[in-house]
Amino acid sequence: MICIANDLPKPTFANPTPDVPIEYSQCEAGADLLGFDLRFQDQPVTGPVPEFIVGIPTELNLQWVYRSTVLQDQQVVLRWKGSAAEVVRSFPINPEGWAIGGVFTQRISVDVPRFTHAGDGIFNIELTCPEDLNRRSILYVGPSMTHQIVTTSTFSSERIMDALGSTASRLKASFRLAAGSRVPITVKELPAKPCTAVAVISALQHSDKFMQDEPVMRLRVYGIDGAVQDIDVLAGTTTSLSEYDVPRPGTLGIRKAKIIESRPHPGDRTTWDGKPLSLHTYVDRLPLPTPSTLQRIEAVYLSDKGAIDVFDLVLLFE
Repeated sequence: MICIANDLPKPTFANPTPDVPIEYSQCEAGADLLGFDLRFQDQPVTGPVPEFIVGIPTELNLQWVYRSTVLQDQQVVLRWKGSAAEVVRSFPINPEGWAIGGVFTQRISVDVPRFTHAGDGIFNIELTCPEDLNRRSILYVGPSMTHQIVTTSTFSSERIMDALGSTASRLKASFRLAAGSRVPITVKELPAKPCTAVAVISALQHSDKFMQDEPVMRLRVYGIDGAVQDIDVLAGTTTSLSEYDVPRPGTLGIRKAKIIESRPHPGDRTTWDGKPLSLHTYVDRLPLPTPSTLQRIEAVYLSDKGAIDVFDLVLLFE
């Protein structure tokens, strides 16, 4: 939806440099971005940085001033980049009815897909050149925060029971964490006895710079008695790289952890010696310092690189 108004309020997130770069003028973009507002579930997002929630649409209201009616097939391109994958979204711009000098609002519904970007990041708003999509005008660059949510694990119950025993109690929690991100997990329907350990089913992604025994995620465990305990997930011991076999052996700084499942890579990637690549998922038992009846767990990402995909958390009672 696009509307025109010359008395719009000042954008919540103003463009610090509302100018199309001179080298982009050949593309006849002719547009200045004044800034943008965000709304989530009909409520304005008013924090110090743009905030998004993974997997849930957010309304983005772009405020433009157009200096030309010759916009051809321009697209507005949104980019989110943190310590993991970059997410790119493109939306067409329809110049019909626009007038030079008017202030326009373009409303776009955007979402960050699950298992892509999470946590701290840089948010870009760009216009693409219709004659060369590799050339683009960057109209806004600023910090952002993408909040992660917990979804239901689809990992095989049979495989979990086989690896951890028939008394293992799954939290069925699945999520991705990257730099700056954390998620809470509520613990429900537990056996009436203290938990002695938490098993983590996970894999590292998007970096080959992890070091052996580097803490990558912390599980802060809250007991119903108010006690708080921390257990750390370590690279190369608790978890490891999903694409571990891509580099030549001996070039990574971490080892393989215990593999719970391997599956064929869906793309055309191969191992270091040209064989079909398998994606590995790892499992490890993390004992609690003191057995406890749990109320909730908070997972916090500790590294400044890559990401961790958690496929499930499993409570153990021994």
